Amino acid sequence: MEEYLKIETNIDFDAAYEAWRANKKQINPGVFVYICGAECYSRSLKKMTKCNRKTKCNQRCYQHKGKPIYNPSK
Repeated sequence: MEEYLKIETNIDFDAAYEAWRANKKQINPGVFVYICGAECYSRSLKKMTKCNRKTKCNQRCYQHKGKPIYNPSK
């Protein structure tokens, strides 16, 4: 009889869910588009926010090329 190796896995699905959606915006149920996500100043809110422009394949928009990802915990 074969013995199987038992591997314990601890996956934090809530953290994985948040990480997956960090650079996406839901436009319909089950339909997502990539967003820029770069840190930028919002004149209307008068604070730093993340850019919500749609992009292709996890890139930055034309205005934020080369800028870091928005980190609200700073």
